[in-house]
Amino acid sequence: VAMNILPKKKWHVRTKENVARVLKDEENARLEAEKEQGRILKAESESRLALLRQQASSKYHGEVGTQRSEHINLFSNFENKTKNKDASEEKADEQKNWEIKVGYLKQLGQGSSELSADKPWYQKHPDDIKSVHKRKQRYDPTDLMDPLNEMNKKRKGVDYATPIPEEPETIFVDIDFHDKVVEFS
Repeated sequence: VAMNILPKKKWHVRTKENVARVLKDEENARLEAEKEQGRILKAESESRLALLRQQASSKYHGEVGTQRSEHINLFSNFENKTKNKDASEEKADEQKNWEIKVGYLKQLGQGSSELSADKPWYQKHPDDIKSVHKRKQRYDPTDLMDPLNEMNKKRKGVDYATPIPEEPETIFVDIDFHDKVVEFS
């Protein structure tokens, strides 16, 4: 038997009083936001109207009483004409090459392993890695004495008893009574 005591609690969110209180608060917040938005629109329209009136009066009555806050560039025509297009293109190319080199700028698909010639190690098939590793691996005579190799031999059908032939090892032995060098292969 489950005790359902939550509806009797004053703080429970699903009670009728709490739901009504939330709805009332949301409505009040919406009305306040609308009032604030109306106040903002009214202030913007008043400032725009005042600016237009000021511009209209200065246009018809002259600019004697008004101050200009803009920067006047007397050499703008010369600045625009003297730009070297080749130099700006070279500078843009240098910037692009630097961004590519640093890694900021990447082309679509750049850096994906699909476009590169060789795959990274984590995408290579394990058999490919083992075959490369086996070629690099040298024959170790202690592998013949390892019992685990005998178990692997039976499991895989590989004979580890016969070593991989390499260059014959040349051993020089100096025997005192013959003073000869004997070569073993």
